Amino acid sequence: MPKPFHAFKSKKHFNSKHSRSHNHDANESLNDESFGSEAKVKLGVISEELLSYYRNVSQSLNNDFEDSDSKDQFLNNVYASLKEDGIQVSQNQTVSRILEVLFAHSQPYHMTELFKSLSRELNIVTFDRFASHVFQALIKYLPAMYEVNDGSTTSPLKKSVEQICTYMESHMIDIMTHTYGSHVLRAFLQAVGGVEVQEEVLRSRMSRTQKKDDIVSQVSCSGKALSEDFRSSFVKLKDKVIKLCNFEDHLKDVNYCPVLQTVLLILHKTSPSEYYQLSKSIIEKTCIMPDSEDVNANDVSKKLPHIVQNEIGSFLIELLISLASETQFKEIYNLVFKDKLIYFAVHPVAGFVLRTLLSSVSDKSLMEEIMRTLLQYTEDILAVNHMGIIIKMAECCCRTGHLQNEFLKALMMAFHCYEPELRQIKIVPLLASLQTYDIFFSSDSGNTGSSEPSGHLLKSVNIHGSLFLQQLLQFKNTKLVVSSLMGLSPAEVAALCADKYGSHLIDTFFQSKAVPDKQKNAFIKYLQGNYVNIACNRNGSRCLENIWKSCSLKQRETIADELCQKQERVESDNFGRFLYRNFALFKFSHRKQEWLEIQGASLKKQRLLDEVLKGTDTKPALKDEGKQPKKKHKTHQIANESVTEPASKEQFSPVTLCTTAEEDTQPTVASDSSQHNKRKRKHEKKRVIRKPELDESIPLQEKVKEEKKKKKKKRKTDVDNETEAIPDTPDTEKSEHLKKKKHKKK
Repeated sequence: MPKPFHAFKSKKHFNSKHSRSHNHDANESLNDESFGSEAKVKLGVISEELLSYYRNVSQSLNNDFEDSDSKDQFLNNVYASLKEDGIQVSQNQTVSRILEVLFAHSQPYHMTELFKSLSRELNIVTFDRFASHVFQALIKYLPAMYEVNDGSTTSPLKKSVEQICTYMESHMIDIMTHTYGSHVLRAFLQAVGGVEVQEEVLRSRMSRTQKKDDIVSQVSCSGKALSEDFRSSFVKLKDKVIKLCNFEDHLKDVNYCPVLQTVLLILHKTSPSEYYQLSKSIIEKTCIMPDSEDVNANDVSKKLPHIVQNEIGSFLIELLISLASETQFKEIYNLVFKDKLIYFAVHPVAGFVLRTLLSSVSDKSLMEEIMRTLLQYTEDILAVNHMGIIIKMAECCCRTGHLQNEFLKALMMAFHCYEPELRQIKIVPLLASLQTYDIFFSSDSGNTGSSEPSGHLLKSVNIHGSLFLQQLLQFKNTKLVVSSLMGLSPAEVAALCADKYGSHLIDTFFQSKAVPDKQKNAFIKYLQGNYVNIACNRNGSRCLENIWKSCSLKQRETIADELCQKQERVESDNFGRFLYRNFALFKFSHRKQEWLEIQGASLKKQRLLDEVLKGTDTKPALKDEGKQPKKKHKTHQIANESVTEPASKEQFSPVTLCTTAEEDTQPTVASDSSQHNKRKRKHEKKRVIRKPELDESIPLQEKVKEEKKKKKKKRKTDVDNETEAIPDTPDTEKSEHLKKKKHKKK
């Protein structure tokens, strides 16, 4: 087993002027014998003046600069000061966090000199509690810095990278298991490997919680140049990490295991064959157990591999499952999970590995094998309070569309409401409260189950019960769940809307495509009389706002009318006032017609937006692609008779076929105004008119002349129709009217 870093007594790993005692953590303090009689100086202590300067830097970064030049000048001044005291201030807890923010506001040419200066003190920036965070954050921008530089063999930056590679390789046994050094190693492997690794592997949980998410880095780069030039360095580091691995201890080590995960993620992208061999080797060495018939069936810990029972090693197996191809997935299932699913399901740590398996399975036959095995033990899994596995099973059924009825049946049997059939209607209150039928209706003395119990109301909703029902509402057949939900009393439904977890259940009910619109409309009517209480509740106001989005204009009017009856209470409530403003209830009370027009317009916009998002509007797509839609033979209604588009050229005369019953009817009534005819003619011009093709034997010039004659005839008939439609007026008014029309046409 390798010695920890603090066990080394030699000074050769440290610079003499930086040989100080690590007082950050008792486990990482250096042996006092290493320094003899040297004075102990507390690391990270800087003058108040210097600390105040960097606090002012932090405050300046939060403020907006006048222009890019002023910001660039400011950053140049800060990095000029960091050249002298970069190592010292990076060991301070406050300044180290300020520097991480500073890097996000900087450009690569700002950070290059600081990176080179820190690379000269690798003993400190690799193992120090706070300087390691600064160096890790700086390595993140190393590919960008490398792209800005020419990357030549004489480049100082390239020499710094080579120096880090050499140092990492020679001190790998200490770095890969060190609390802070392992984080630096992960970041460096990501940089030279050319693959971005997720934050869950790269950073610790505490580091992720303290990270400021609102800071967006101004640096973007691909990192290909660095990964191509240092490919051999990555291979050396990777080989050293794998070679030094002790599969019995290191895979359970909190520092080494994420390093190996980083290597696996990079190999999965850059070298799939090598990844496959490494992952297969890990599974074979850690998960294959010898057959032992003497092991007690109730002893779960001896039925499962040790790595899946470990809190650290289980993450590695989850990663291998999530990255596996379909063939690799089946191999892992046969080696690790087959005939052991129930042991995984009841184990407190291995259950998380089973969740990942359920989330990743895609093969239909394998999914059915896993689900049918687990469905037999649904009640046992619920008994050990492993609700997450049941939720993953529901998600698996919802994602694949298989075994949904079997899952619902197993769930009802676990809650003792499958038989007799009358009990099935109580599935929603039982799941929402996460209680079996016997416990929920325990006070019904003498109840045989043949008649429906009464007097029990759903008072609170369990978070896992709400998640169960949300998944069931997305199944193909939601009839039973919807019927059970509609079977609740109005008070229970109102309580669901106002509940912390029940409100999300109502949101899913209205968002689900499997729930018919008829049932949604009935639910809105069912809530009448409770809208004011719901609106004045913290969770209910948000839930009612989501319901409002699914309502028709008439339903919105009904809700607004009920809320306006108690307008003072809604407007004065802390939560109701948001709905009073968002629903425009003031306008509804005073200018109802205007409110109706606005709501109608918003509904139309929402409907159009939904159609665009769903992809139902195909015309814009055709236009964007530059393709013309195929012409089809359409059937037009002409005076209640269907006429099909011409199949041959000689069958019809060259006249327009796009006439309708409205066009055939001439305006004979004297009361029709000229404005009506004007709108009608504009409508006719916009209509698409399909004409039969002319005989190809006729010359092209004659075709053009015939077309012009037809257009002139049509204009004359239109003018004649207009004169008939004009009411009886003096001749002067008729002539003036015709002149205006002709002028407009010209």
